[in-house]
Amino acid sequence: DTSTDLSTILGSANKTATITTNMTFTGELNSIVTTISDGVTVSTAANVVVGETINKVSTGVLNVTVADSAGQKDADLGTISGTALNSVLITADQTFTGTLHSSVATTVDNGVTLTISAAKANEKPIIEEGGENATVAITALDATLASDLSAIVTNSVTAAYDNSGTFTGDFGSAVVTVNGGNTLTTTAAIANGVTISDGSGSNVTAITALDATLGADLSTITTDSVTAAFENSGTFTGDIGTAVVSIASGKSMSAEGAIIDGKTIDGAGVLHITGKGDANLELANVSTSGTLDVDITDGDTTLSNVGVNVDASGSSSAITINSSSLTLSHTGGSGSDILVYGGGSGTYTGTLSSIDVVSSANNLSFTGSQLSGQTIDFDGAGNITITSVN
Repeated sequence: DTSTDLSTILGSANKTATITTNMTFTGELNSIVTTISDGVTVSTAANVVVGETINKVSTGVLNVTVADSAGQKDADLGTISGTALNSVLITADQTFTGTLHSSVATTVDNGVTLTISAAKANEKPIIEEGGENATVAITALDATLASDLSAIVTNSVTAAYDNSGTFTGDFGSAVVTVNGGNTLTTTAAIANGVTISDGSGSNVTAITALDATLGADLSTITTDSVTAAFENSGTFTGDIGTAVVSIASGKSMSAEGAIIDGKTIDGAGVLHITGKGDANLELANVSTSGTLDVDITDGDTTLSNVGVNVDASGSSSAITINSSSLTLSHTGGSGSDILVYGGGSGTYTGTLSSIDVVSSANNLSFTGSQLSGQTIDFDGAGNITITSVN
């Protein structure tokens, strides 16, 4: 009988039950150890089998469903004992507050959304029915900062991060949303390739140890602010995305021109450019206090809107430096290197070395010592004045 109530079987004798035909069981097992016969499939609701022991003979199967109702959405599925449990199916949208089974995957039905906290989803296998259109919505990710969501493989996984903290777990395939003007701090290794989006408020993603994951892809991080710390020297080959990268003092970050083109890079360290990219590198937002090292050998390159000192002595390709500063120092390489000055008239106080051409539309003044021993062609509409000639 599918609705058999075994609670009426009393006494101290050893009691067992066997199910020998396929059924959807709605009765009560009353802690009686039950066996499902070979080839038999039994389906039942979570509240019926929580705390029970159900075994199987050979290919016997127990399939458990979880509806959006009391006793089911708050069930402790880990207390279903025995060998028969085959599947757990979430059949309706719900916020699950119970405990998922640790070894039998929880399946979310097609079109259904399972809302669950990171603490309860941590390390739990969650899949979808038919590989179609199920959603797992993770809440309170910030409250379980070491949570591992990598075993969740539904079509859509979202995770809400509502308070500042340092995340050390595994986002899995979750799309993480930072809310409430908070900061999500995590390593480049953990954030690599993860989508981290912006919710309510002005939110920050702070990436640490970018130098430890030199191929990291941060391009899918879109919070209001993204920062990344480069704390040891290395050659970066990934994608900075919109991050403001800070290079630590005494350290260098090497990268091909295409990687740093148009990016924001600061700090007390050195940025080292090793390739031309598209041959016109936008450097307006490079503000490192260390000299910009330019070692380009793969083609003539223009450095636009330069606001830092440049050392291109390692370059064999022709380098054109576009700058509006009168105070910066520029060193060329073995190519035909040009300084194009785009600022107003004034006295140049920086130093020039191995620069072949200085071009300016406005008047410039140099001292004799600045130009001593150099061969420089002056180009453009501006006049050149040399003072303090000995």
